[in-house]
Amino acid sequence: MSDPAKPMETLHPETIAASKQRQLSGAFEGKRLLKILGELAKIDESTGAVIEKTKKRGVAMGIATFAGFFGGMFFTAFTGFWMVFAIPLVTGVLAAKDMIGVNRMKKRDDLLDDFRVLIRPVLRDILDDLDPEKKVKVRFDLTGMADSKQVSKKELPPGRFQKLTETVQKDPWCELRLPLADGSLMTLEVTNEYHKIERRYKGRSGKIKWKSKWRKEAEVSASLLPPAGVKWNESAKVTGPDERLRTFEKDGVTGKCLQHYWSFKDASESVASVCPPPREVVGMMLRLHNALAGGSQS
Repeated sequence: MSDPAKPMETLHPETIAASKQRQLSGAFEGKRLLKILGELAKIDESTGAVIEKTKKRGVAMGIATFAGFFGGMFFTAFTGFWMVFAIPLVTGVLAAKDMIGVNRMKKRDDLLDDFRVLIRPVLRDILDDLDPEKKVKVRFDLTGMADSKQVSKKELPPGRFQKLTETVQKDPWCELRLPLADGSLMTLEVTNEYHKIERRYKGRSGKIKWKSKWRKEAEVSASLLPPAGVKWNESAKVTGPDERLRTFEKDGVTGKCLQHYWSFKDASESVASVCPPPREVVGMMLRLHNALAGGSQS
């Protein structure tokens, strides 16, 4: 689905391919990549608006179906005219059609919100710090939650419930390799983990009920590999709350990786749209870069 305000033929070819495949990979100039992400953001927002409109219409039709069914019972009881049930039958079919369409669009067209809510603002903030002579390497999986990403499903101690089940999906969706103007290489990786807790319990009426809760865990890793010969200022403060720092070696050069974890909870899978704040991610990258010997210690 494309942005109705901008015909498909005017978009970058990478944008068209990414929106259809829900994947983006390759090497791009920083400004070109930012434009591609902007176009994808408009497509995603347009798709989201269509999904929301269709969902609301489906819910309205569902309400009309129930109202028409019960109203038809009273009407038929007084008049004997049973053809009135054709109305809730039609609205029921339309409601089912809309909800099936919503699910189809989510699985086929909807893109992971994180690329426009998190990565695009981060790239925009650091664009001037990139080496204009080198390209940014990208690997984005924009499909979001999917059964194919499930890594575990297990029963937990039920406690006061009849049954408690946890399903986990792991999605290492983002890898961004950013060549900086000073010769350093910054790598940004984002992994989402989705936890669905399903509870089966007996309600006050004695009926068996199911209830779900969702938790999204986002791990952001910022790695910096300086140019050969540049040392680290080991006394510089890098880590903040909920962060950890590790050191690694590559081609005889010492690099550092800063990791931060966020956790978000919701009663529905809409928690997937919540992302780490872009400013905090940029702050991670700045603190890491400022820890190089000779960097500012702000």
